[in-house]
Amino acid sequence: MDLGDPGTTSAPLRLFCERLRRLQTACGVKQSGLLGAAGLKRSQVSDILNGKIERPPDWGVTVAIVRACLEHAETAGRLVPPDLGDEADWQRRYFDLEQDLDSGARSRPRREDPAGWPLAEVTDPFALEVQDRKSVV
Repeated sequence: MDLGDPGTTSAPLRLFCERLRRLQTACGVKQSGLLGAAGLKRSQVSDILNGKIERPPDWGVTVAIVRACLEHAETAGRLVPPDLGDEADWQRRYFDLEQDLDSGARSRPRREDPAGWPLAEVTDPFALEVQDRKSVV
């Protein structure tokens, strides 16, 4: 399964997306069946399920995908593996993911400007690009 460029998606986020994909597959719902529930476009749902995202979707989007999958499985009479069928477990894992990503961001080395002064931690790629341009000028 292709999960995108490993340089842009963190390992915990890739694993979370893989888990969402496993749920979707186990429940037998097509990606198009998740569009209305999640309020997203087809490409956005695809990116989430294939791990081609740089940060987690909002909890509201995540729980909408989980609920839509579980409702489809119930309607279709499909069995869902116990490790995928508990909404409270999804919420705990989502919280853990946020914690992992937050601690990873804090552990990055601080950047310094050419004069040696530490710069504030910036995680937005566009802001980093702008910051790099300013340090060259």
